[in-house]
Amino acid sequence: MLRGNLHRMPAAVHPLIDAMTQGDWLRGYASQRGIESALQGMAARRLVAAQIGTAGRLLSDHFDHFSADFDEFLPDLRTRCTEFLTGRDVG
Repeated sequence: MLRGNLHRMPAAVHPLIDAMTQGDWLRGYASQRGIESALQGMAARRLVAAQIGTAGRLLSDHFDHFSADFDEFLPDLRTRCTEFLTGRDVG
């Protein structure tokens, strides 16, 4: 899906999209452990993000709350994505 929509994204992010698809990053984000790993990796690579390495624990500690918020947000996200991809208002 990402590669099929590269024409919609700035050229500067194309290498990131390649890395994301080759490393299957999005599948990793499907689990709390995968998210925690990603956050720790970001913290290790960028000094400005050093504090984000502990965010995985916050996710675990407050997962039910975050999950409820996301469940409320997801339908609107899907609608807006469909609008963007089709170029029309579906809401």
